[in-house]
Amino acid sequence: MLRPRTSRLAFLLAVLLLPGPARPAAPEPAPDVDLWLGMYLGKLKIGYTNIRQTREEFRGAPAIRTESTSRTEMTVLGQSLVQQIRTVVLSDTKGRPVYEEFEMSSGGKTTRVIADIGQESIQCRLVTDSGESRRSIPIPPGTELAGDAYITALESGLKVGDVFHRKSFNPLTLTLDGMTVRVDRRETIEFDGAPVETLVVLTKTPMAELTTYQSLADGQALRIDAAMGITMLREPREKAMGIQPAEYRPPQDFAILTSVRSNVDLPATGRLRRLHIRLVGLPDGSFVLEDSRQRVLVRGESDGARTVTLLIRAAEFEPEKAAEMPVEDEALSRWLAPAPYVESDSVAVRRKARDIVREEKNIYRAAVALRDWVHRAMTPRADMGILRPATDVLKDPSGVCRDYSVLFAALARAAGIPCRIVGGLVLNRGDFYYHAWNEVWTGDRWTPLDCTAPDAFVDATHIKLTEGEATEMFRMGRIIGQLKAEVLAFE
Repeated sequence: MLRPRTSRLAFLLAVLLLPGPARPAAPEPAPDVDLWLGMYLGKLKIGYTNIRQTREEFRGAPAIRTESTSRTEMTVLGQSLVQQIRTVVLSDTKGRPVYEEFEMSSGGKTTRVIADIGQESIQCRLVTDSGESRRSIPIPPGTELAGDAYITALESGLKVGDVFHRKSFNPLTLTLDGMTVRVDRRETIEFDGAPVETLVVLTKTPMAELTTYQSLADGQALRIDAAMGITMLREPREKAMGIQPAEYRPPQDFAILTSVRSNVDLPATGRLRRLHIRLVGLPDGSFVLEDSRQRVLVRGESDGARTVTLLIRAAEFEPEKAAEMPVEDEALSRWLAPAPYVESDSVAVRRKARDIVREEKNIYRAAVALRDWVHRAMTPRADMGILRPATDVLKDPSGVCRDYSVLFAALARAAGIPCRIVGGLVLNRGDFYYHAWNEVWTGDRWTPLDCTAPDAFVDATHIKLTEGEATEMFRMGRIIGQLKAEVLAFE
């Protein structure tokens, strides 16, 4: 199962196209903006973004409207993937957002989020082909919200050393995310063949880190460096929307380009029992995870980059050792509850889970029955670059690894099985590719299951970097294209 594992990389481009932090609150409305950015992966043009900012009236009060539209197109393992995103943020004249619409489309599917942002909470609706769900997000007292799209550092008067801390609504994860904006330095860069003085602004969020080069002459963003080797350049509209010249043919597609190369030839059997591996380039310790099968041997640094040496052991689970349902441990209640995109309380999801599990009480046997059903029901489809809720995947069972794992998590929780979603690396075509799978609580440990694999055995080349809800996988945007791997031993 190759395609379900790899095209999730293009999906992480959405992280770079989200509304970014607003500039510091200004006493006057912002001037009108019409900014065009071409998006490049190396020399390859993969898309564009347009940000338009105007002043208007919203619900009887003066407002700043920021509308961002983007389109990306790339090849992922030989298949074309197109992703389109449109975001509208309405803010008051001090830059605090009051309303947001977010729409992301790919592969004929669309996910839409509508958010009313009040003083104490955000009331949002998630709308997909399968229906609508609602969520209320509390806003802690004293929270400073930001909402402008990409207008990170366009306020005049910024100086080196300025630091701003904000919260912003993330329409992908349906959460309030913290962010830090720091004016780092002045730097002369070459732009359109001429030297230009810029202010360099660093923006850090849980999902991405951006470096913006703002022109000191007109305050506009000239270049934005993002994760995965992606660069956005200020361009005239016609050039930004232009397609890649026909004579240019990239030597690799996006999935291969961002894979983590192995220094040895590992057997592609899916049955490795032991892997001793060193990872270099992790941004922080949150990606260093340890459990009963993945041990951390050494933590360190190499040339300023965080490193970790892991020992991963895989073995078949013995079903008779599993606990039985119902699970009454209150500490596991979170992993039995519905969550964004994991709609385990849906009538359709609960009915399907009952049909599959029937009278089985053994947690592992029930989980394997669900895994096997998802594996058989799903059709690999690599051209979907959006996160879909489980109800949508159940209605149209096709997609990539994240769709497999989201559907399984919803079915497992609906059946009474504690379940979480895991993101990390897996061996594929001789190298390591970014991937998503699941873990279920079997009584004394979290046991992995991979619905894209041919059976329930999860081999030692599954390297866990994130764990939790479906939205945790967005954090992988911070490491894609940054990691190196050194295999020390295997069997």
